[in-house]
Parts: sequence; C-alpha cells; structure tokens
Amino acid sequence: MKRKRVEYQKYIRTKLEQKHYRWLFGMTDNITLVGEEDLVLQREFRIDFVLQKICATIPIIGIFSHFKHYNILEFKSYNDLLTPVLLTKYIGQVFWWLYAKRQDAKENKSVDIRGDEVTLNIVTVGRPRNVINELDELLDRQFIRHGGGHYQCNVMGVELHIFVINEFPIEREYYAWLIFSEGKQYEKYKEKLAQEIREDERCQIYLELITELEKEGSEKMAYEILRKILREMPLEQQQKAVSPDILKSILSEMPIEQKQETIRDVLSQMSKEERQKVIEQL
Repeated sequence: MKRKRVEYQKYIRTKLEQKHYRWLFGMTDNITLVGEEDLVLQREFRIDFVLQKICATIPIIGIFSHFKHYNILEFKSYNDLLTPVLLTKYIGQVFWWLYAKRQDAKENKSVDIRGDEVTLNIVTVGRPRNVINELDELLDRQFIRHGGGHYQCNVMGVELHIFVINEFPIEREYYAWLIFSEGKQYEKYKEKLAQEIREDERCQIYLELITELEKEGSEKMAYEILRKILREMPLEQQQKAVSPDILKSILSEMPIEQKQETIRDVLSQMSKEERQKVIEQL
C-alpha cells in the first residue's frame, strides 16, 4: 500500500503544476514537472518530485540554476527533520531510480542516463545540524557551503544540494519558499512582505500563498499555534489556558497572522492522555 502524501508535498505539487505560481518557486519554462515516481523494486520508494530540464543549453536563473537534465527534489517540513538516516534513504532512492531508468533504456534501446546528469535536491525548513556536521567532517573541503542556506557535495557522481529555508535571505527570489519558514525567520519575512506589498501590489501573490497554506490545516496548524499567546503567561495560567474547551475557543477567534509559533512546549508539560485529548480537540 502506498503511503499517504503529506499536505505540504500536495500543496507544492499543486503550485508547480500551475503556470501562474510555478515561476515563484524558481521553476522556469525550461523545467518540466514529471509525474510522481513510485519505485517498486526490492522495496517501495516514493520520490516527491522529479523535475526535468528541457533544453540543456538554456541556463536557469535563480535558486535552481544548478539543475541538470534530471533533478529529484525532496521536501522536509518543520516537524519532519532531515536526519542522517533519512539522507541515506534519499541517496539510496536516487540510485534505485537510476537503476530503473537504465533498465528501461536498455529494454527500449534508448539513451542511457549517466549519474552526472542527475541532481538530488533536499529542501528542508529547519537546519539539519547532524547532517551538515557529519558531511562537513566526512568530506571536509569537498563539502561546499554556498551561504544563504545552500549546501552542496558529490555522492558517487550525483550532485547533492541541501537548501535550508530558515537560512534563506529574505529576498524576492526566495519569497515563495519562505512561506514554509518558521519562528523569527517567518516573522521577519512577513514584516518585509507587508512593507513590499504597500510599495508593489504584485507582491500580493505571496500573501495569497501564505493564506492558502494556512487554510490547508497542515502540520504547523496542529502543533504550532498558541506559543505566541501562552509563552509570557505564568505556568499556573498556562495550565488553565490549555484546557480543550479554552483551546478550541482561542483557535476559533485567533487571527491567521498569530498562528506561527509552536505549542510543543506547552503540550510537553501534560501527560500523554491529556496531550492526546487536547490534540483531538484541535
């Protein structure tokens, strides 16, 4: 049975399929989104996105200027941290994908795919410290820190690029991806976006993306809602404030712009039974 696609991947795919939005995410007319890749070999793998560069001679400007002919992209949300184990899985998937494509090329007597024609791109919201530290220690100078949340290395001929959204510069080129950012980075982004909207109405499209994403009720809406209100309360008041009935009331009245922080710290003070009861009420 195939695993259910989480909301963020569905949301991103929907936007990449719409010409009106895809360029905001760095997808030019020279990049085409291939259908979802499900690999059934010795075990099942699911690849988030396969992006194909149409014309090799036309350069791509922007965040994905390094794209080659085939580009695999995986997205990791704030609550789904990239770990060394997951990185190993993603690297393994790339080579299984290459194997499957080479088998197809052999059967169809078509042109084979070389490893140096493929890139693996992992876009993650939070900084994967353990992954970065291990790659840095293992590869030393071969592990490239481009700055602005972009890290690169080579794995058996395949380029690996890691993009950390919470480290992206708050610049127009990154605005679409910054809608997934968290904490102080998200607040700074929204503040600058509000200012730019007053100066340029075209920036309104990014506010539309933010509103749509928050209405999706994705992961951040389950856990990352009340901290902004509760963090300055005394502990006794916090315990009173997190009853299911009061939580439900607060959520129904809270404006969208306040729903950015996390309530994990509050939930951690509860027993497992209390925590489950609160989550069910949300």
